Amino acid sequence: MNEVQVRLSGQDIATKMANKARNGGTLDLVKLGYLNTRMLVDGHKVNSIIVDEERAPFVRQAFELFATGQQTIDSLLEILTDAGFTAPGRTKPIARETLGRLLRTVVSRS
Repeated sequence: MNEVQVRLSGQDIATKMANKARNGGTLDLVKLGYLNTRMLVDGHKVNSIIVDEERAPFVRQAFELFATGQQTIDSLLEILTDAGFTAPGRTKPIARETLGRLLRTVVSRS
């Protein structure tokens, strides 16, 4: 009985996630450089993402500098920290791991 319930719940969740994506919603956590928002789509509020205008220039700069091959993650982190790049909702700089994950996520999907 439990196996059937788990399978039905999985199918229900998959259907709801597909509908959410079809209506413009997001299925994953927001990436650095974007913000969560709620948009009105066909009279319904849908969770979506928008560009984080405060952090987007830093993200672009990170990719541009890293693409030259002249910067390591550590040197890039120092440049971005000196320029004022902070983690969302915080006053301290982003972590080295966060910057590395940001660069790897996009590069691995191309």
